[in-house]
Amino acid sequence: MRQEPMDDVAHWYRIKALAKTRAGRPEFATEIGRLAYFDKIRPIEADAAKEWANLVALYRKHVIGAPQDHAKVASLEVGYGRTLEPEDTKERRDYIRLIQDRYDRAYVAIIDRPDGVKMMKAMNAICLEDAVVSYAELQMARRGFMIHAKHFGIDKRSKRE
Repeated sequence: MRQEPMDDVAHWYRIKALAKTRAGRPEFATEIGRLAYFDKIRPIEADAAKEWANLVALYRKHVIGAPQDHAKVASLEVGYGRTLEPEDTKERRDYIRLIQDRYDRAYVAIIDRPDGVKMMKAMNAICLEDAVVSYAELQMARRGFMIHAKHFGIDKRSKRE
């Protein structure tokens, strides 16, 4: 059995205490939150990532009609008190059209770049799959988030607040 260096053993108690104080923080629940907390992405990129995740969730729910991405959530949606379909009103159709238009514009703004497919893949890995990505993928995602931020004026909003 390999002997642990004394420094690691001595630091363990400090690490353990730090972990206990930080572990309950909500931003650590997602990969995007951890990246933002450890300054791996800028606040504008984090805002764009959150908006992208929300936009995709709305698009999947209202336009495609797909259940939530997370398997546990999707399993709860099936069979437990299924609700009736919302009434098809003009307001609802307009709302769905607005979501679809916003999603399409964001998607095209990113995918129309020479490396747009790679950017989209990296953004989705972080935001939707909550996956840890490589350094190169993170750089791709950051570029995608900045395109999204500029496209929807998130960069301007962040300066005013």
